[in-house]
Amino acid sequence: MQVLTSQRPAGIALACGCCLLLVSGCQSNLGQTPDRQVRVLAAASTASAMEEIAEQFQQRHPGISIIISTGPSNGLTQQILAGAPADIFLPAHRQWAELLDAEGLSSRTVALLSNHLVLIVPRGNPAQVQLPGDLLTDAVTRLVIAGEHVPAGIYAEQTLNALQLFAPLESEGKLARGSDVRTTLIFVEVAEAEAGIVYATDAQRSDLVEVVATFDPLTYETVLYPAILLQAGDASPQARQFFDYLISSAGIDIFTQHGFASLDSRQIPHPP
Repeated sequence: MQVLTSQRPAGIALACGCCLLLVSGCQSNLGQTPDRQVRVLAAASTASAMEEIAEQFQQRHPGISIIISTGPSNGLTQQILAGAPADIFLPAHRQWAELLDAEGLSSRTVALLSNHLVLIVPRGNPAQVQLPGDLLTDAVTRLVIAGEHVPAGIYAEQTLNALQLFAPLESEGKLARGSDVRTTLIFVEVAEAEAGIVYATDAQRSDLVEVVATFDPLTYETVLYPAILLQAGDASPQARQFFDYLISSAGIDIFTQHGFASLDSRQIPHPP
């Protein structure tokens, strides 16, 4: 299996660097006191929507600065466990919410969003991929999915296993992994892979790829994005205010405009 993150061209590396966002809305962070800043970590797939929500919130609350960092959910979770400053976390898998809850680091968690997986190809579809089974043809030399510990990669592996495609793709050396779902998208955009599996929301934002198939949601675990107010955020009135805005109809409207499905902000129960 290939790991694409260590050998990507410089142009791709530069594009991937854009996945870390420092969002300041209509004003600079200069002059902001730390207690007026809200620090948010979020799954890479939510980057565009989170930026828009933060900008909208800051227009209504110019005294509060929202700082957003996005990346793979597992890596962000490890940062929180290591003590990185964070008030709110939005991963792309329930397991990270359960882990942080078990460590006593979360104060409130709600089931916020869902998503689904699609098969994408570069614009023009040079390998003529129409169905998942076409990934086994000689025209496909590389299928890229997200990392094995990244939610998008976990879901992709589940659906490929359900379709009995994972083992032959791996044995033929066709399977490659990006560091996160946005990196996976980029590799298909620049035709470094004939096909890739990403969230529908990521495919929607790109004019350089085509969606050729949507995977049956019964072939993989339900994609769940829990919104987590961390203990540090619970101690901040500004963080609580932004968290409430994030899970409100105003925040959810923006997420749905970006292709996410709303779960009506249902409370996730603490595990026994």
